[in-house]
Amino acid sequence: MRIVIGCDPSATPSIAVFYDGKYSSCKTCENFDDLKQSVEIIFQKMFQSQPVFAVETAYLGLNRRIYGIQCANIGIIKYITKQVGFAVIEVTPAEWQSTMHCGNTAKHKQLKEASIIVASSIAGTKIESDHEADAINIGAFADRRENLKTKTKKKI
Repeated sequence: MRIVIGCDPSATPSIAVFYDGKYSSCKTCENFDDLKQSVEIIFQKMFQSQPVFAVETAYLGLNRRIYGIQCANIGIIKYITKQVGFAVIEVTPAEWQSTMHCGNTAKHKQLKEASIIVASSIAGTKIESDHEADAINIGAFADRRENLKTKTKKKI
């Protein structure tokens, strides 16, 4: 079983879980204890496989304070996931956002709106939070990338 978890490392991190390419669930964590507990529960359920935790990299987009929060959160997230044995990959915003086909000139608000629309389609239900939407899209992107790696390895 291939397990991929997408994460939006905002002030209230959101995680989305995919099993064998299928969206399963999404959760916004209230704090890092909540995130750690959620990751540990996922880990306990899937000790037979090697889950991949995909976290969005920090970017200096809106302001330096948010950038600082993202950097700190990414460090904490990497620590937590390494402690429970997950492989961690970093996904840039440009990588996963390119799959939404908004073009290179889309503004922040347009990207958030597109993220919600695409994530709602993936989840099969209306997603309200742009943080959860981003986590779903990050996870979906990482899952496709991991699936391609698996197919490539099988051919070799």
